[in-house]
Amino acid sequence: MPRLQEFRKGKRYWFKAPVRFSWRAHDGEPRTCEGVTRDVNTSGAYILADELPSVGALIQVEIALPKVAKSSSGMCLRGEGVVLRTEAGEGRRAGAGNGGFAAEMQLYPEWTDAVVSQLKRPVLVM
Repeated sequence: MPRLQEFRKGKRYWFKAPVRFSWRAHDGEPRTCEGVTRDVNTSGAYILADELPSVGALIQVEIALPKVAKSSSGMCLRGEGVVLRTEAGEGRRAGAGNGGFAAEMQLYPEWTDAVVSQLKRPVLVM
């Protein structure tokens, strides 16, 4: 049985996180929508949402990552990129939104004092 070739540039991490994204519609008007991630990797994400930007649209994205511990605050990834493909109805199958889209993005973490303090904690090596 032939195997499908994987074209992704990085390992996918499957989790749902709230997303806010913005783009310019065909008429030039700025649009903003919210959705959830289906998966994220180092070079992009798949986002489920009610409204989808067009293929080729330049987008700005904010992904609110979940907390790693009860006492810590979550982290936000911000970035920009381009929509590679859209899939109507994909979100309904996953239980969120009416469709989904894949985007290649450059993501930048928001380094808050709370996040940095979590990173500075000593690590026990066994």
